[in-house]
Amino acid sequence: MASLNKTKDLGLKLNSSIPLRKNLWQQTIQAKINNQAAVLKERNIAIQNMQHWAKQVTSGDTLNHEARAAAYYWKNLFDIEDLYKKTTG
Repeated sequence: MASLNKTKDLGLKLNSSIPLRKNLWQQTIQAKINNQAAVLKERNIAIQNMQHWAKQVTSGDTLNHEARAAAYYWKNLFDIEDLYKKTTG
């Protein structure tokens, strides 16, 4: 029964208005960044910038906070000096 309700809820969200979908996307990205920050905090890694980026995420993320947070997260999680250079050669 719970699975059916979740499927129904998902269907309602998919058929929702564009502003609602954008708002849900924004909330999802903010939660993602906050969860990444929590992992870093457990490892005693500074998270102030992650908290800032999470608060600044907008509907279209035109300032690319999600990407900034992801790069910071992976770099610090695995102590990678320059994530971009290592992935592009």
